[in-house]
Amino acid sequence: MKFGQQVLSVQGKGNELRIDMAALPAGVYFVTVTNEEGQKCVRKVVKE
Repeated sequence: MKFGQQVLSVQGKGNELRIDMAALPAGVYFVTVTNEEGQKCVRKVVKE
């Protein structure tokens, strides 16, 4: 896997979104969430 590569894309509705990362290998991921108004939030997720 290369750095900076998109590995998953999920769309949802409402105020809650669950992301199934079970198929992804252990590592550090950056999750970007964009709402309907175009506002973005980025969080670092460490999967062990």
